[in-house]
Amino acid sequence: DALHDGLHAPYADNAPPSPITPYGRSKVAAEAAVLAAKPDAVLVRTSLIYGLREMDRGTASFVRRLRAGQTVTLFCDQIRQPIWVETLSEALLRLALEETAFAGTLNIAGRQSLSREAFGRRMLARWGVAGEGRIRVGRAADLPTHAPLDLRLTVAAAESLLGMTFPGVDAVLEEN
Repeated sequence: DALHDGLHAPYADNAPPSPITPYGRSKVAAEAAVLAAKPDAVLVRTSLIYGLREMDRGTASFVRRLRAGQTVTLFCDQIRQPIWVETLSEALLRLALEETAFAGTLNIAGRQSLSREAFGRRMLARWGVAGEGRIRVGRAADLPTHAPLDLRLTVAAAESLLGMTFPGVDAVLEEN
């Protein structure tokens, strides 16, 4: 999702990239390299990936900083669609092993849109980590460098193609 500018959400599967960060530009370059090598490839665009057996990288970083007594800022204006690693893995296996005859770009992300703040708080709660007054709410729009804000992706085409639903964070946490 980071290869979009965050100004025109929700982004369809075939939305042209519009990166505004070096990270986003690296994603665009990676897609171009894959298509140059294999024009009939499937390019999967996803969002924040989290697990429940092992802490995701972002949450682990928050936990380290909180345990070191530092303050963590969670952005209330960056919207994403986190996807559970188990759901993403199943979707990728279906793409690889089933005869979908699909080529092109496909969005695979959780159905639930959450701010980075809401997602961060849910993950910290899931792992039993209290912020003890050291979690600050911030706005990415106020940063001196531009960051994409709304990176919602449409997922209906992928869900239909793969015959599955991509549950949101709350549904995953409730079931697990």
